[in-house]
Amino acid sequence: MAASNLVLLAATSHSCSGGSNYTYGYDANFSTAHSGLYSGGDGQGSLTLNANHTFSKAYTITSFKYRLRAAASEGGNYDRDWEIALYMRYYDGSWHYVVNYSTGGGGDGSTDYDTGENTVTGTYANVTQIDGYVYSRAKATGGEGHYNGACYIYELQAWGEQYVDIGMRFDTSAGVT
Repeated sequence: MAASNLVLLAATSHSCSGGSNYTYGYDANFSTAHSGLYSGGDGQGSLTLNANHTFSKAYTITSFKYRLRAAASEGGNYDRDWEIALYMRYYDGSWHYVVNYSTGGGGDGSTDYDTGENTVTGTYANVTQIDGYVYSRAKATGGEGHYNGACYIYELQAWGEQYVDIGMRFDTSAGVT
């Protein structure tokens, strides 16, 4: 049997927060996103997106596919800094990272990190959940500052076989007795 995206199963439960368009983060389209933006003048802003997908039972995952993005920008004459963080992880009794990235900086500056469409393959047994996290914060103070940022969960996928071959075979030529 071919592997399928287990996040899309009807029995998978979804819990998402922050931003909008939650279902775009697991619609099998790497161009649409669960996303949010923030901006402002003198001060600080931030945004956090979370997405959790819980399976109805434990599966063996053969590949994880994801695309996440975080951006932050600030400018002005006084106190300025920014930071971003993102991850995808899976749960098999404890949490393990598939991707985990963070960075920060100060002074006039910006960052925009997009993981791109990625696939991580292997054999990951007894997986019951996957989740994603994207965070962005920017600060510019002193009366003349400006800041903005964005967070995107384009896609979180976990691929595996829904059914296990238990080795039963039927000989249809013999008929049924």
